[in-house]
Amino acid sequence: MGNRSSGDDKKPLKNALGGTASYNTCYKTSRAQLAADGHIMKLNINLGKPYFMHSILIVQDLHNGKNVEDMNDPLKYLQNFEIYIGNNPNFALNSKCGGGPRMVLNDPTNYVTVLYPGSTGGVSMWKFGHEAWCNMEGQHMTIVADLTHMASQTSALAPDGYEMSICSLGVFGTEFVRSTAVPLTVEIVISVPLTFEVEKIAAHASLALGNTLDIMLRQKTGAAFSWVTFTQDTLVTKVNLAPDRSVPPGEYSLVLESFDLAGGVYSTLKTDTITVTVLPPPECG
Repeated sequence: MGNRSSGDDKKPLKNALGGTASYNTCYKTSRAQLAADGHIMKLNINLGKPYFMHSILIVQDLHNGKNVEDMNDPLKYLQNFEIYIGNNPNFALNSKCGGGPRMVLNDPTNYVTVLYPGSTGGVSMWKFGHEAWCNMEGQHMTIVADLTHMASQTSALAPDGYEMSICSLGVFGTEFVRSTAVPLTVEIVISVPLTFEVEKIAAHASLALGNTLDIMLRQKTGAAFSWVTFTQDTLVTKVNLAPDRSVPPGEYSLVLESFDLAGGVYSTLKTDTITVTVLPPPECG
């Protein structure tokens, strides 16, 4: 993606004294740049480690911000995109944030009526921004826009085809931590129950949260084992493993999800995966 100014070639402020940065404020890409990728725009943000992402705020270029016609050219609207969140650099292997595709042209909720001096009834204008509530955990956040429907279109203001831009991008989230690591592996013998403790997560934040968390542990839906149960205590959750003789020996991926019972949404705040090796029962002597 290229680098450009959001309008009038002004550089962004970098301090309270009025100093400006050497770079411009927006990133943009064009039809010519995306043609080789089949007109699919992909922007990946690597946060360095997993965070629980509450919401994503995206603001695109307002161009010169003065000319109504320039601001209402659909070939310059960031549109038809999905958001993927997860721990894999390949977005296709991560989960999709619900509610997409986002900022679709024929959706009237993506427009607002703006009153200009001397105008009658106002002008319908593209919102130029979107806030997506995802409530998902991951290290990577990827915006993927399918622009194939505009591949051959041009306009008076975009004679070379579409131009997509992102000028402000905010990822609002929380890092949830614990002082004691969850074991990566556990061995258990069939018919010999085993219990271990998992410390409850806490929000790692410089500012105090305005609410009290009631952290609980559960298994991932669709990957739960009947021989795994939980005992919820104040500071820890006891994980009880009790495979009987109906459970074949082997390795099992136990996926633990921490969630806030007081939150009402019950989104997964942190995921831990433990490899459980189930060993054969002891032979009777």
